[in-house]
Amino acid sequence: MSTASPSGLSREDGELGGSRRSGATTAAVPDAMDTSQDEPLGGRGGGSDAASIATLIDALRAEDVAQRLNAVQRLPLIAQAIGEERTRTELLPFVTESIDDEDEVLLALAGQLDAAFLPYVGGHAHMTVLLEPLEHLAQVEETVVRERAVESLVSLVRACSVGDALIASSFYPLVKRLAEGDWFTSRISATGLFAATYQRLPAAQADVKAELSALFVTLAKDDTPMVRRAAASHLGEFAQALEPSNVSGMLLRLFAELADDDQDSVRLLVVENGPSVAGLMAAPADKEALFNVLRKLAADKSWRVRYLVSDRLVSMAPPDMLPLFTCLLRDGEAEVRTAAAFQIAEVARRVGAERTTRELLPEVRELVHDANQHVRTAVASSMMPLAPIIGRAETTSSLLPMVLTLLKDDAPDVRLAVISHLDPVAEVIGLERLAKDLLPAIVELAEDRNWRVRLATIEHMVLLAKQLGRPYFDVDKQLGTLCIAWLSDSVYAVREAAIANLRQLVQLFGSRWAADQAIPPVLDMYGQSSSYLYRMTALHAVGALATVTDASTVESLLLPVLLDRACRDPVANVRLVAAKMCVQVAPRVSSKAREQRLRPALVSLSSAGGDEHDVDVVHHADQALASIFGERVGSGTANASGGETAAASRTSS
Repeated sequence: MSTASPSGLSREDGELGGSRRSGATTAAVPDAMDTSQDEPLGGRGGGSDAASIATLIDALRAEDVAQRLNAVQRLPLIAQAIGEERTRTELLPFVTESIDDEDEVLLALAGQLDAAFLPYVGGHAHMTVLLEPLEHLAQVEETVVRERAVESLVSLVRACSVGDALIASSFYPLVKRLAEGDWFTSRISATGLFAATYQRLPAAQADVKAELSALFVTLAKDDTPMVRRAAASHLGEFAQALEPSNVSGMLLRLFAELADDDQDSVRLLVVENGPSVAGLMAAPADKEALFNVLRKLAADKSWRVRYLVSDRLVSMAPPDMLPLFTCLLRDGEAEVRTAAAFQIAEVARRVGAERTTRELLPEVRELVHDANQHVRTAVASSMMPLAPIIGRAETTSSLLPMVLTLLKDDAPDVRLAVISHLDPVAEVIGLERLAKDLLPAIVELAEDRNWRVRLATIEHMVLLAKQLGRPYFDVDKQLGTLCIAWLSDSVYAVREAAIANLRQLVQLFGSRWAADQAIPPVLDMYGQSSSYLYRMTALHAVGALATVTDASTVESLLLPVLLDRACRDPVANVRLVAAKMCVQVAPRVSSKAREQRLRPALVSLSSAGGDEHDVDVVHHADQALASIFGERVGSGTANASGGETAAASRTSS
């Protein structure tokens, strides 16, 4: 039985939610139907709107999690309906006492109570009513809920201007309470609020700023590793908010202390934030102190830390980058060498041609013969941009032998990485110097047992064609033969890529090359293949080639196989593809050819012809006629026995 309080509140047996929160004292939720204190809902859509709001309010205390989740996600709608005052005095106290709910409901609630919710509580002046529920949410056990609550709190801080009275009166005490909380979850959440709060404090409140900085340092030295990890993750963000004097003093000392932490997860986050901190260091002495820490991290006992140093080294740009980098290239862990190898080109750009030739190339030469395949793949990917840096002479004498070695590597991924990144070398010395060794490597990749390697090889053919030129891609040459052979691959994705590759080659070499080299093998493939799948592939190739060749070539070479043979193929799937390809071919031929050749062939397959018994073929032929000629043909009933459904009503396959 419900009892209503004088303010129009509804309670079930004295408690909201009944058995869902048994034993808990809860705030009153607004009575779903009491909207007399605000704008009548009827004016916004009548009784149906009022009923909808009533349903949502009731759902806030429902037993079913999905209903509560839906209600929380529509909290702004409820707040708008009941008005700003009742949202502040009734709705928010109720949801604050619902913090023991399911995590997914709490996550949705934390997301709702951000700066976008301010208009529903009366604007900036009443912002503080949102802080209490968010403070509770920032202390729950579930990580994603805490993180979302912190995001909402940060959005509220950023809604304030610098020097806003709320920063010192409300947000600073909140951060302090969280930072001094007994449970580690609150201290973790506090670390995410320091930067935004500090930025909004005016210079006149130096004592408050100093206390905030001291609190952050305390959290960075917390006994709980998770708290130290959270502080380390926000180190760069907090550094951006600090004054330069504090960065070079307090923060630099803190950076060094966290770099000595006994938890490698904390040291990892120090490296992660290193570029942000390094960018704020202006004095040479400060930079040197920071880079001393970096050198220590580069020799860290944890390979994960060294790995991250390898990845972030260039962005921090220490003055002695090259010696540090070469040490990482020689690291005992393959993962560290791989991460460093990916940075070879970037480091070379920073140190210049002379030091690259003298100090870096010998290290790269060693990695070319590394025992780990992933290291060699990384080297193959990143060493090619060295060519324009070191010049033609050094590329020919030093880099080219390494490229040729990698082209003969046992691992297909290494050879593929070389082929994928050959552009810089080709621009400096030309691919003709590589052709002798390049072609055998490509042939091996083209025949690799892994279809993904074959697919990746096809995707680089056009790049090679631009560099090597047309003679290498004639069908009596190795590369031309490969491009045709891929059309008969056992994997559909490879055949599809081969068609796209052939089309791009025709775009590059022209219609004459298509007529002489590309189209005849495709026509032979259709005529000689006993498999309908390969005949369908040939037809797809016909459709693709028709879009990039001239009308005379299409009419003389492609239309005969499409209309005279494919439209009469004994396999219905082939006839269906032929009908589809007619749509692609039609724009490329003359109106005379469309009327005298395409129309009769399609009519014979359509419902108007009466000779075709496959409903799907009839359907696609009717669609083709409608697309090309704007005609709607046939009654839609197939001629097949058994009263089959009309092809026109069937979904296109």
